[in-house]
Amino acid sequence: MLTIFSLDHRHSTVAEREPFVPGEAERRRLGAVTRRVALGQAALLLTCNRIALIPWLGDGRADLPRLEALVDRVLPRTGAAFLRRARRLEGAEAITHLHRVAAGLESQVCGDSQVLGQVRAAYQEALAARTIGPELHRLFQSVLGAGKRVRHETGLGRRAASVGAVAATWLLRQGARRVLLVGAGRTIEEAGRVLVGEDRVVTIVNRRGERGAELAARLGACAAGWEERHSLLGAADAAIVATSAGEPVIMAGPLRQARTSGAGAIRIVDLGVPRNVAAEVAGVPGVELTGLEAFHDSQEGLADRNAADAIVAAAAYRCGSWLALRGARRQAVA
Repeated sequence: MLTIFSLDHRHSTVAEREPFVPGEAERRRLGAVTRRVALGQAALLLTCNRIALIPWLGDGRADLPRLEALVDRVLPRTGAAFLRRARRLEGAEAITHLHRVAAGLESQVCGDSQVLGQVRAAYQEALAARTIGPELHRLFQSVLGAGKRVRHETGLGRRAASVGAVAATWLLRQGARRVLLVGAGRTIEEAGRVLVGEDRVVTIVNRRGERGAELAARLGACAAGWEERHSLLGAADAAIVATSAGEPVIMAGPLRQARTSGAGAIRIVDLGVPRNVAAEVAGVPGVELTGLEAFHDSQEGLADRNAADAIVAAAAYRCGSWLALRGARRQAVA
């Protein structure tokens, strides 16, 4: 039976989610551990507003003790707490939910253009770890197929929405002209596509300088060194920060030193999970710090959402029927 343990933006805050974000070493342990529990099948899905552990439990609730052992080993710092805090979905509800996630219907910004790639990455990572068996393989193929159909056949795909793009649009409405982008992933790329314009100076800094320079060249932005981020931020009027770092990369002390007397206001948007901007930055004079939770899309495009709902519901039903039939055949053989 499919079971999903999930923390997302609908049921938790960024502060509640960030302690559970696993590091690379913890994620690598997933493969070795799940070969011995949960019928060897599990995946870990991480998005900007979601942490989801997706195991296939052959005996349903009877396998939960083994699952608890799995989580405790994969997330040794917070495993038991994660299970207690996470929302649990099972069976048909879990199948439908994962289809909706891939289609962008459960995203903070409906139709999020990044989430399908994040679901694909979770599948590929599980494949590499050899934790995908027949059931999860069929599930992810159905989920990814439905997500592609939604992108190509409905207006949600044409919107190319993302949290990065929504945050960038918000900054433009605030009159941003000198913008610093910290990071070089998809979120920053989506933001940069909105921000780069003739009357704006957009600068990208990234810990891996060559990647930041490559993105800047592609977008028509400026590139600078990682060590310059605080001085550049002191001269900017807006910034978006979104990196994969497990700790803050923008600190209050260096920013305060970089601020000149009489400097104008800075609007800093932190889209990182865990958060990339230290909380103390909000106390620097002239700084307005805004987090991920502030950005949602409008409720327009009801027809597109209904069309996406129909695609997802049909795909989830077909997938659920296949999984149920396979389970019945296994029991008959046993």
